[in-house]
Amino acid sequence: MSTKRRTRRTASRWGGMSPLEIALSQVRKFTAAALPNILSLSTAARHALQFGGFNADHWGALVEALNHSEALTRPGINLAPDHLRTIEAGQQALADLRTRRADRGIWCATGPELIQLDEALWLWKLQLELASVGEYRRAQAWMEAEIRRARAGNPGRTVVHLDDIKD
Repeated sequence: MSTKRRTRRTASRWGGMSPLEIALSQVRKFTAAALPNILSLSTAARHALQFGGFNADHWGALVEALNHSEALTRPGINLAPDHLRTIEAGQQALADLRTRRADRGIWCATGPELIQLDEALWLWKLQLELASVGEYRRAQAWMEAEIRRARAGNPGRTVVHLDDIKD
């Protein structure tokens, strides 16, 4: 019997791809067919907010979209960082919507809040059209790190907890 320790090998996330193939997969853009799949949840949520049937899952989809948009403005990606105020206005509209839900028990947005959400969601769609897959993944990783940090007790400046929303 050998005394040498076995090393455990784990599968790489990239499989058997060469470094060139990995780099090319990171800089490619989303296809025209892939964008509607990414945007579908936020589009359905925005429609439900205006025409009825809005719930906590829809709110979460809108929050995720705007948080992702914020992540795409971060240094290193820099997709429309000069429009961060538009994104923050949309996030504030969602926070106000959440407060109204807690106070009155209804999901109801005002006209200016709908306009702020529309502008922020339009910006997110534009960012997705310009972002590469690698940038999208980096923004997703930043969002996940922010969520972990918030759950550990160190929330960011725009964090609103979803755990206590009941429909």
